[in-house]
Amino acid sequence: MRFEATPPARSGTWWVLACGVLLGVWLAGAERCLAQPAQDALLLDRVVATVEYDPVLLSTLKAYQRSFHGAASLEQALEALLGDRLLAREALRYGFAVSDQALTAEISRHPAPEGFGGAEWERLLEDRALARQFLTFRFGDFVPISREDIAAYLKGHPEAPGASLAAREQWARDRLAPIARAQRENAFREELRRRGYVRSFLTPPSGGSGLI
Repeated sequence: MRFEATPPARSGTWWVLACGVLLGVWLAGAERCLAQPAQDALLLDRVVATVEYDPVLLSTLKAYQRSFHGAASLEQALEALLGDRLLAREALRYGFAVSDQALTAEISRHPAPEGFGGAEWERLLEDRALARQFLTFRFGDFVPISREDIAAYLKGHPEAPGASLAAREQWARDRLAPIARAQRENAFREELRRRGYVRSFLTPPSGGSGLI
């Protein structure tokens, strides 16, 4: 007696399962696409420097650059930010502080750039305020300028106004004072940098350790 196999009856169950698998694959792809911008944002924000193991993020640096050093390069803005942070740490060691009232005034004068704010912005403003306090404490308002420097400056600027030598010397002194102050402050920042442990990962020197 011979038995012949008969094909099973077509059922809608297989079609339902196949459609379910395809739908699951599509949903997984859609979820990945939706999550990609958030993942990209996380990848773009990274540590660009550390000050005694205290990290500085790229988003913080860009906010600082837009608000205070718009014409500077990212590297130059990082130098200024690190200088503020080093000076702020030194100010805290000496017992300086920024009152809530003073910080509120700073926030009013310098609102956070779009897309950035909160505690990190307040810290940037606090660091700047502490840096100013400490530099005033360290150097005061008087900037010594030698008579030789004044004479050399006047020699290079014959257009100096003033009916008397004393008036022309005062004109030269007024213009040399900001330059001399900036030089002293930059030298002090360099001294703090040598004493502190600062690492930059923005543009590390070729073959170097990233120490600046």
